[in-house]
Amino acid sequence: MKRLAIILLFSLIILSGCLNKNILDNIRMVTAIGFDVAENGLHEITVVVPRFNPDKSTSSETYTTFANITSGAEEALNMSDSKPFVSGKIEVVLASQELAQNGLIKLTDGFLRDPSVGSRVYLAITDITTKELLQGQYSNQDNGMFISDMLRQNMDSGPLPETNIHLFFNQFYDQARDPYLPLIGIEGKRITIKGLALLRDDKMVEILSKDQLFTFKTLAHRKTIGDQLLIELDNDEYASLYKVKTVRSIKMSNLKETPKVNINIDMNLTVREFTGQDLNPQKIERLKKKTEERIIEDSKEMIETFKELNIDPLGFGDQARSRLRSWNNTKWEDQYPNIEVTIQPNVTISETGIAK
Repeated sequence: MKRLAIILLFSLIILSGCLNKNILDNIRMVTAIGFDVAENGLHEITVVVPRFNPDKSTSSETYTTFANITSGAEEALNMSDSKPFVSGKIEVVLASQELAQNGLIKLTDGFLRDPSVGSRVYLAITDITTKELLQGQYSNQDNGMFISDMLRQNMDSGPLPETNIHLFFNQFYDQARDPYLPLIGIEGKRITIKGLALLRDDKMVEILSKDQLFTFKTLAHRKTIGDQLLIELDNDEYASLYKVKTVRSIKMSNLKETPKVNINIDMNLTVREFTGQDLNPQKIERLKKKTEERIIEDSKEMIETFKELNIDPLGFGDQARSRLRSWNNTKWEDQYPNIEVTIQPNVTISETGIAK
């Protein structure tokens, strides 16, 4: 047994000497990459590399080149630098709004095939050029890590629905639903989330505003937590409601003819802030009713827009397919504009705080 252990240890030592070790000082470790439209069928591609400063802070260095595919950009960058660019630490991939309207799949296909790129890399759209956005400095992190962390925390406990490059490909290749991606930009001197880009296949066709994200995420996921909703009562009184938890369930019927969709939403909310003088039981009941009305109104408005654009970001087609063995994509596309959707929110306001 000891002899076998010695042989295995010796083998590991030999094999470790054969590994290609990338020392940070000897490489350009790319954390973000952005794609913009350029002339002559090319794309302007900007990459972010972290710079580790003497005071232990981190800033960003950006490098730009022109190519028609990602691998061509990597080759061009390597041919003009003393250190190789390495893509194994990419945190976020950005595409400009102009480029997204023309289609994303040709640009992103390389990331699907590259084993060094993780499946949880974030993919997002920018409302300005990615070059302009990535060249700024917004925190003591490099921009790749900062944008990744910003998206992550807003998906975990904020208004953004869960998405990454792996989910994007799943939604794109799935006949029964359409992709959506975060839309980001700059306000003042800060990067911020501007809304949600909705796609038909791989082309951006619509934008949901920040105000619509609360309802969209509630509809898109079976369970959600976090995020806030502002509700106006009478006499210019406002209440900020915090989402403790929502549970959404979907029932479908009449799938072979005109499908009927019933969405039930149990919402547990708390009052974070109230501008009025007294939040009495009557006002709490009115606040509950106003919230339910708002959810119904916003949901119906969004779903009608989705039907008009012939996009299915909520995955009703996927829900129907899981319930009907004979489900057919061609027939569903004919049915989808005529589906009847009923929204049934059940709001509970569990805490109202203490007013002094």
